[in-house]
Amino acid sequence: SVFHNVSNVTMWEPSSSTGSNRKYSLVSIGICLAVIGAISSGFGMNMLRASSLHHESQRPWYQRPRMLLGGLLVTVLNTMLDMVAFALSPLAIIAPISGVTLVVSLLFARQGCTGVREPVNKCQWLAVALILLGVCIVNICGPQPPPVLDTTLVLSNFHNISFQWYEMIATAVVGATYVGLLVEVLPSKSVYTAATTAVAAGMCSGMCQTLLKVLATLIAAYYLHETTPFIYHEFWQGLALLVMIG
Repeated sequence: SVFHNVSNVTMWEPSSSTGSNRKYSLVSIGICLAVIGAISSGFGMNMLRASSLHHESQRPWYQRPRMLLGGLLVTVLNTMLDMVAFALSPLAIIAPISGVTLVVSLLFARQGCTGVREPVNKCQWLAVALILLGVCIVNICGPQPPPVLDTTLVLSNFHNISFQWYEMIATAVVGATYVGLLVEVLPSKSVYTAATTAVAAGMCSGMCQTLLKVLATLIAAYYLHETTPFIYHEFWQGLALLVMIG
């Protein structure tokens, strides 16, 4: 198996308080970058919504500045920040921070920062509090494994049957959503359409975060320990799948 030919490497093996402090400082940097990415993504979502509600929806894509800026913030900037954050911090810590995007998006919408001001009722404020509470609980009480650059483990997990099932289910949900839109089973503006597309996007987001963690770990291992991931077809499959999901 090719996986046995790749050496296991760890990013940090602290044997002193200095090494331990360095480890936690890098994890903190990763968390900060993830939070910045969540904020930019929340603002980008508001830009996308503003684009659809203004007259931009009738223009060609290259004449929709709100849509272009929103897409840039949500996909490009957020992805770049996440790539670095995932390489520095465990996924169990970084992934829950994506809940901050929902909170920030709501706050931006309430302030009307993108030209669309939306009221926030008591139930929504309660939801914000529950999301923040959930993020804190997961980060404090959840698993916090040390950041490890283990190329063998990463590549072998890419073939995990659970992940493959998740890929197939997510693809089926996204495909069904687009078919429903094309045949107009799902109206363009309805609660059912919003819920269906939200579930499909959520499943894609879960896969996207996993792939970002995989690719970030492999790239970091390449730069720090010269373990080459580019010769394995799994790396290019993951990259292609990430582009498609994005």
